[in-house]
Amino acid sequence: MNCALPESICRARHLLHAACVAIAVGLSVPTAAAELPDLTDPRTAMETWLRLKGDIAGGVTYEWATGTAYGVPQDADGVALFAIESVTIRQFRRLSEDQYEERTIACRLYRDAFSGAFIDEFINPLTGNRTELRLPCGAGQPVRYSPERVALLADVPWQSSILDRPVTLELLRAGDEVIIRRRAFSAFTPAGGKVRRELAVDTFALPAASLADPGITSLSPSYSWDAVRDWSGFLAMGDLPGHMYWSVVGRKFRRVQELPAEFRAALEESDPGALERTPDWEAGYD
Repeated sequence: MNCALPESICRARHLLHAACVAIAVGLSVPTAAAELPDLTDPRTAMETWLRLKGDIAGGVTYEWATGTAYGVPQDADGVALFAIESVTIRQFRRLSEDQYEERTIACRLYRDAFSGAFIDEFINPLTGNRTELRLPCGAGQPVRYSPERVALLADVPWQSSILDRPVTLELLRAGDEVIIRRRAFSAFTPAGGKVRRELAVDTFALPAASLADPGITSLSPSYSWDAVRDWSGFLAMGDLPGHMYWSVVGRKFRRVQELPAEFRAALEESDPGALERTPDWEAGYD
């Protein structure tokens, strides 16, 4: 399969494509059904989400992702703006029988959307302006999970359909495979700025037998994240009508050495020691 995108993006897309092909084949092949967890049960849905995103037993995991951000003007053709490659270092801790807390560290690098070269700035094809791309690693907002609700522990100007209510997941059975989706409608209001809205869909594909096995505390699905959102503030798009579309794929690793070697080397150069860090459980919630 020919692919004009950066090699890491092509590789991840091919893995996701293979998983989806397997699922499509499974739709027409009757198989013995594994006894799947009931995702309409709030506690089961919460535990499944933690198994998909990290390790519910408390181990540190590394969620690698790669994809492209597109600009879609209202009255013109869409165009690739830049590509990203990132890692989220994640850990869950059990606070009580049915309550967990999540701590993360996120690191993102940028690539040219066509050559794949790592970049720290680009020429925005929609404005002609040179735009700096931020390259920090930083701690994510702590999140607390219970069967009743998902809650941010810091006061931030972010509203979402996934907060202050139980985890809600959609389960699709396809032969020996399953697809799990979560939709989020969100709004963020930066200081002194206008509200920015986003629709995002997380999609996971994995063997039904893995999902049905409660002994697997950290699942290994193929993963994609697609989002439509208002223009990011750093693009300085002014009053140009339109939006961004993000198409991201990835997977989760148990060891930092499993991350793509080129990405590890580039991140070490950008932020030495970044991959040696683990979430800080002594930090507060501000």
